[in-house]
Order: sequence, then C-alpha cells, then structure tokens
Amino acid sequence: MACGIGRHSIAAATLGATVVGVDRDPARLTVARRMSAAAGVSVSWIEADLEQPWPDFGVFDVVLMFNYLDRTRMPDVIDRLVPGGLLIIEAFLEAQRPPALG
Repeated sequence: MACGIGRHSIAAATLGATVVGVDRDPARLTVARRMSAAAGVSVSWIEADLEQPWPDFGVFDVVLMFNYLDRTRMPDVIDRLVPGGLLIIEAFLEAQRPPALG
C-alpha cells in the first residue's frame, strides 16, 4: 500500500514473493517499474489513489504498509488479508518527526 518507488515491493519480490504494489503517483510507479526490471523481478504495479474507493486488489497473505497510515481505511486493509494473514505497518508518531530546518 502506497508503495512509492517500490523499494519494499522489489525486496519482497527478490525474496520470491508474488507482489502487487499500489501507489497514486504515476511518476513513482514509472521509477518502480524501471527498478524492478533492473532487479529482474516481476511486480504488478497498480495506480490507485488509496483515499478514493479502492479497486479490487484481491486478497493477500501479507500486506505491507510503510510510511502510510490511514486509520479510517484499516477495515479495508484487513479485508485484503486472507484469514490468518499478516499485516506489517511502519508508521511514525508526530513526536518522532525531525524538527523543521530553517
């Protein structure tokens, strides 16, 4: 979810996972496609705005979310997991944000 340029998606694919990467930014997905091709791995890249109604992504054994958290959509995220699936989230608190430079 919100895969950006696909760093985590490509790493998972390199380990043998079947991966779907979703992001709303076509420029980032272009970079992700180039990087996955250079790494010799296949990832299904989907352009979708996660703040809008979601297309049918299917269901997954694992959902990875890094630096993206929309608590209001958590039921939708959970619905994308198979029973007993794994959700891995890395999110940060406002207190962990580095101070603004200036």
